[in-house]
Amino acid sequence: MSRPMFSVVVPTRDRADTLVFALETCLAQDYDDYEIVIFDNCGTAATRQVVERMNSSRVRYIRSNHRLFMSDSWDAAVLEAKGEYITLIGDDDGLMPYALAELSEIVRLNSQPPAIHWERGYYTWPTIAVASEANFLQVPVHRGIQHHNSRARILEVLRYELSADMLPMIYNSVIRRDVLEIHRDRVGRLFPATSPDIYSGFAFGYIAAGYISVSVPMHIAGLSGNSTGVAVIMGDGTSDVASEFKRLRDRSGIRPHPTTPDAIMWTGFCEDSFQIARDLLFPQDTELVVDRRRMIERHLASIPHTDPADRARIRASIRDSLVDRPDLQTWFDREAPDLAPSLPFRMKPKTLGFDGKVLSVDTTKFGVRDIHGAVRVAADILGYRGGEISYDLPSRS
Repeated sequence: MSRPMFSVVVPTRDRADTLVFALETCLAQDYDDYEIVIFDNCGTAATRQVVERMNSSRVRYIRSNHRLFMSDSWDAAVLEAKGEYITLIGDDDGLMPYALAELSEIVRLNSQPPAIHWERGYYTWPTIAVASEANFLQVPVHRGIQHHNSRARILEVLRYELSADMLPMIYNSVIRRDVLEIHRDRVGRLFPATSPDIYSGFAFGYIAAGYISVSVPMHIAGLSGNSTGVAVIMGDGTSDVASEFKRLRDRSGIRPHPTTPDAIMWTGFCEDSFQIARDLLFPQDTELVVDRRRMIERHLASIPHTDPADRARIRASIRDSLVDRPDLQTWFDREAPDLAPSLPFRMKPKTLGFDGKVLSVDTTKFGVRDIHGAVRVAADILGYRGGEISYDLPSRS
């Protein structure tokens, strides 16, 4: 039996209320040669019931018999994929209706590249834990396509000139199967870091050597009430979702890299992912390295906590990450500033509309209440059809 061209993998756990709409977008593709893998991380019967109601032979349902940390869940989920190209979306995300048809055309026209990356859109559900962030949709409106050298792009990320989500993460890219197989053969698994999406950008990008990037969004990333990303990045790490994230991580045996703080901080995920990828895949590369002092300065500037005890705990964790660099520990003790708490990380712009790069709209004005509705509005705004997109507007980068 031949492989499908694409596998769309959806790890999920007890989020039937969002999964149903995410799955609707996956089934509404203008394309046929693909499968959908729903990986249920030991959830309730509601998840299986959503899949059964869809009644589609295209969907395969797999359930873990015990609860897994996110990275372990992603490992198990992607292992089930049979497609030649594989992507992964969250259970509150949505796939654009033209996505797989367009990606198939890019594959055909570019001799089966090892990875195709896209700039994703964003939608904040009405249920998002940060109420001020609710009900907005943001979509890139450029139509650019570029070929990138992975190593050069990783260097840009390490110099803080480029966001890590511009690397070919499996969360906003399709990755050719052999790239994943090479990684699994070398490392023994696919996602050995706390942040599996960011890690995949460094690791799969390095193995692929090069990739295609398009500024047309192929999916919309959703941020909902139980979103792990919202709890960990937008919060202060004290919510139930964030606490469970840390508990499952510790139980899994996945630990932060010794040179990064053992603290849930949005600035730490990128460096932690890179350092682990470097150790596993390119430890002898003397150019692909992090500026440790600059990294520590970023951590210090991003501590959101106001409680003195919490701030002292995180600063101690940052200092501990410098145990292999006595010179930097001395600098830390003598000069590292105790800055004011950082402002919480937020996505919603103060002013909606077009800013020259992306278009942000208030979804309540369109009656949108879920990711499927957000995808329909985004598709109407962009007016794209798969296989017919002309890449004639410059990309953001």
